Amino acid sequence: SLLDHNFPFNYDHSKFKFYKCLSSFISHYRAQSANIILELIDWIPLASEDILPKIIKPINRALAILAIPSNGVPILWNTLLVKLRQDWHNTDLANYLLGCLVNLLIDCPTICNSDDLISQMKDMWEAHDDEMVLILPQIFFDIWANTDTEIPFDLYHKFTDLLMKEEFKDWCYPLMIKYLIKIVTKENKDLDDDYYIDAASVIARFLLKDDNEKQNLEFNDQIISEMKNALIICNQKCEMIKDKLFHDYSKYPGKVNTLSMIL
Repeated sequence: SLLDHNFPFNYDHSKFKFYKCLSSFISHYRAQSANIILELIDWIPLASEDILPKIIKPINRALAILAIPSNGVPILWNTLLVKLRQDWHNTDLANYLLGCLVNLLIDCPTICNSDDLISQMKDMWEAHDDEMVLILPQIFFDIWANTDTEIPFDLYHKFTDLLMKEEFKDWCYPLMIKYLIKIVTKENKDLDDDYYIDAASVIARFLLKDDNEKQNLEFNDQIISEMKNALIICNQKCEMIKDKLFHDYSKYPGKVNTLSMIL
């Protein structure tokens, strides 16, 4: 029967990749996709939790190629925020919602209010949910790195402290540090010394690991080069950093020598 007796927004079948087809159509027929995209946005509050991530995928595709009609952006932003507030305990779904919201915020900063998203993310963080502790720091770093959103030091310090402790095996440390580098090396933006000190401590910790450890953590030559450059910039921004790092590694002459060559 047509759509297996389902509403369109809950249709899914293993033999017909409906949402994959929509993503493909949007990619190839951007100019003709506006009504489809607006329809997908309308489906977000109606779809089941299992189907919603599949709806978000073609929406993300539309975002990537700037195909979302301008009148649809605020509707999409508010709709996703409402859904996140309702269903953030569903970690898989929250990941999709957050990903789309961050894409929107980065692509449409004048339309989307970052305070609304940051406030919700803080509430989620303060709930001390084990799954949220895993996913939220990277998303905060992404926002701080790619927007002009204010960075509260207390939260920033908690996340850099977690990076220093390397508590989470599932974290992508090179990506986290890439965001951190972008935060502290932005042109025409000076932060308080404490931000640079935290960043330099994290960067130095991973930079001074032996080659096997860095390889196991998937640090490649490019990110290592970026880390060295960021360490130099942090040292230029805050004159205390060099002495602090030398003190922190004073028991390891080889590491002090490596730092001396960088700084």
